[in-house]
Amino acid sequence: MAALASAGDALTPEDRAALAELRTQRTLTYDTQEHDWRSPVVDAMGVEALQTLEPATDGRSRGGSRGAGAPWLRKWTTRSPDVRERILAAYLSFLQEVVLPHVREVCARHGSTLCEDGLVFQREPSFRCHAPSPNPTGRPHCDADYGHSEFELNVWLPLVECGGSNSLWCEPAPGIGDYAPFAVNYGEAVLFWGNRCRHYTVANDSGITRVSFDFRFLFRRLYDPHMENIYGGPTAFLLGGYFDAIGADGELDADLARPKGHGVLYRRG
Repeated sequence: MAALASAGDALTPEDRAALAELRTQRTLTYDTQEHDWRSPVVDAMGVEALQTLEPATDGRSRGGSRGAGAPWLRKWTTRSPDVRERILAAYLSFLQEVVLPHVREVCARHGSTLCEDGLVFQREPSFRCHAPSPNPTGRPHCDADYGHSEFELNVWLPLVECGGSNSLWCEPAPGIGDYAPFAVNYGEAVLFWGNRCRHYTVANDSGITRVSFDFRFLFRRLYDPHMENIYGGPTAFLLGGYFDAIGADGELDADLARPKGHGVLYRRG
């Protein structure tokens, strides 16, 4: 972890101020016509009203990583290439036109240069389906428990109205323990410090299925390929694998090696 520590040591007071603000939970708004996350998911699921997705009826109503949403998670993993391309297009435009401008503005206001090297971001966003169930789909945790960098930030983006038991519950600052559900709708996304703020789901007794995406990103200057995982081995969160990168101008890093076919999925025009 030496390289990570040195990255932290190299932060200026202006960088620390910008990071402190970005680590403070806030809601970002965006235009759903310009950043269409929902229609690819509707096409993949074959259901227009995502909040009505039925929970599993084959014994998978227990908790765990799949739980009552298991059938819909399976549908997402077998989505068509067209759907995959459309969701990645929505994701990339959201990063370029919503996340990056917000981060750039915060850095500029504090006099930080962290944004000048661009961002490293999770290559594909994680798809979640929290269907009605008497059990939660996970346990209270923070991302540091799984070896993620302390410099990562999280974005949580629902495709349906969320609040109460169908949402994600999170503490507003590390160690406070004052958990509350994100109360947001499609067209809103929560930016939070999931690496240190514990978060979890509760049993969804709302009768409304929550479909959402989430992803992680960090400043490229603070990305450390030599950090260790929780077992002391090399991290699996690497550029060209788990992570991709955009420059300060929002353009994808043309020199970064990507999995076969990924350039096609990111094509524009």
